[in-house]
Amino acid sequence: MSEPFRQLLNAHGDFRRHLDRHQVHLVLGERSAADSAWHRFSAALLDHIYGEETVILPAYVSLVSPRRGANASVFRREHERLRRFVAELDAWLAAWHGRVLPPGEIILLVERQKTLKELLEHHDEREEGALYPDLATAMSGIRQQQLLQDFLAAEQQHEASLRGAAPVSQGPRQAALLAAGWLAPLYEELEEGRSRPRQAAPWGEAAGRLHGLQADLLKGDGAGTATLAELCDLLDRVTPMKFFPASRASEVHACWQLLQAASRAAAVPAAESAGDA
Repeated sequence: MSEPFRQLLNAHGDFRRHLDRHQVHLVLGERSAADSAWHRFSAALLDHIYGEETVILPAYVSLVSPRRGANASVFRREHERLRRFVAELDAWLAAWHGRVLPPGEIILLVERQKTLKELLEHHDEREEGALYPDLATAMSGIRQQQLLQDFLAAEQQHEASLRGAAPVSQGPRQAALLAAGWLAPLYEELEEGRSRPRQAAPWGEAAGRLHGLQADLLKGDGAGTATLAELCDLLDRVTPMKFFPASRASEVHACWQLLQAASRAAAVPAAESAGDA
């Protein structure tokens, strides 16, 4: 592997180290340090993905005849899954902001992050085995160095855009809003017949109820606890997860995980100061 592309691939090891540190701090009960390590991990990963999608993949498409299983669309789909995982786990941690994470919650978080780690490993293997070697073969050393500079500039641009973004709200309600926002288009697809469920269910009624619950959540924290229970009921009883199309099972399960986490957090009083809670 040429040096410019080796430099890009070295970032993959940094992601794993940041995530490992986050988990160690979680287990030790060092919440502030755990949050800092998670932020370093997620920010670095999202910056890297942005650089790959704006610089690396366009060059790959124009210069490389991809081998089987290594089309640019494959990398983009995996990037989207990684972004969604980061958003889910961001919301999960934010739901517990200012609250003490009990041991059981830490176990659930680490188990969920294990799936993220596995996805990262498979994605890294695909990039290290196809994307970067094939692109290196198709480019001269000077062009590789220029591509690296363009990539680093794109990363910095993305980092600056995130610094200027409004801070993300914390708490169980915000986590529930994210999950409900992901569920809404799935219910609409099923209501309109654009997707075929595994079993019949009152999809139209559930879609209407979901929209109403989203509106309740937007009103404020006062409606939060009862609304969370109703959102969980949608996936547990009214339209169980096993009724959704098999192709959407992982998406629905992620929403269920996040709603359950938000419900558990809402049942725990918020501390006066987050500190190492």
